[in-house]
Amino acid sequence: QIYTMYNAGVEHAENGVRQHKLPLEAFRQKRQEVVQEVLRARTRHWDNVITATEDTMRQLEMVCTVAMAVRKRVRKQRNDVMSWSLSLLGIPDGKILHDKWPGNRSLQGGFWSAFALLGFGVTRFVFEYMRQYEKFQVSELDSYFEEAYAWYFIHIDAEDFRNRWATVRPRVANILKAASAVASLPFIGDWEIRRIEECLEKDVWYLRLLAKLLRGVEAMAEAATRMTHLVSDW
Repeated sequence: QIYTMYNAGVEHAENGVRQHKLPLEAFRQKRQEVVQEVLRARTRHWDNVITATEDTMRQLEMVCTVAMAVRKRVRKQRNDVMSWSLSLLGIPDGKILHDKWPGNRSLQGGFWSAFALLGFGVTRFVFEYMRQYEKFQVSELDSYFEEAYAWYFIHIDAEDFRNRWATVRPRVANILKAASAVASLPFIGDWEIRRIEECLEKDVWYLRLLAKLLRGVEAMAEAATRMTHLVSDW
């Protein structure tokens, strides 16, 4: 929350009250609210910790969801490319060459050398293709985000998801870029992501109840301390 206020003393000139038309009374109330919030910083400590924990967990859930969607797409593409490459390249039968050109070892050796060279070239091509494909997927993270959270955008006002994504997106991109291969990233199952959501729905709510109870206990302790000081002073 943004508070509009002013510093005490500006409403007075050196020789009397300064003439102005500013709504200083409203600003003065805002300043008092800020002072009260600062004095309540110790009481609000656990609320701030729980809020920070909740925000971190929601960001973690979004990172896992988008990263695993990219990993799944890349692994599928890699398997398809490898399957097509092996099926097109094939593995020649050495027995056919031996029966067709018996005793011609030089021809067979040259064929196998050419086949090995061709296989090496195809392998290099596949690796380079996958490297470029992964870079393209990292540049298209927004589409993965829109696809993963499409239900929320359709049925509810999920503007907070977009605000969170603005913070999370650089982290997801850095994780994917730092990996030697996106397909080799550790797998995070859907059940693990659902556990994060369950924790947000149940455990965080329970922690907020404990923080509220703790605020009441601290308030009672402070009141008892003040009463003790008043009685001792009296």
